[in-house]
Amino acid sequence: MKNIVTLIVVVVVAVAFVSYTYNITEPIIKQKKYEVFRKEITGVFPLAERYEKNPAYKNGKFIGDYFIIYDKANNIRGYLAIVEKQGYSSRIKIGVFFGKDKHIKKVR
Repeated sequence: MKNIVTLIVVVVVAVAFVSYTYNITEPIIKQKKYEVFRKEITGVFPLAERYEKNPAYKNGKFIGDYFIIYDKANNIRGYLAIVEKQGYSSRIKIGVFFGKDKHIKKVR
């Protein structure tokens, strides 16, 4: 009985520690992901100031997101389409940047 109580205490402490660590690191990770995403967009569209995220569907099924990218004056600078698909052992994520003229500028 003493071993079970000890095990329960250890598990509770471990779960509390992992939860605390997650709560501390989650906003930092989100900020870093945002910064990388912003850098990627401004690398293709240097005048990009903001973007608008929209869901993309094919035959009624969600296939990814597309972004409309704007400059300071609210002019469209271009588009970014991100599609995910299950590969052999992991998810494959592809981003395609398009200019206003709908020509491909970059694939990532």
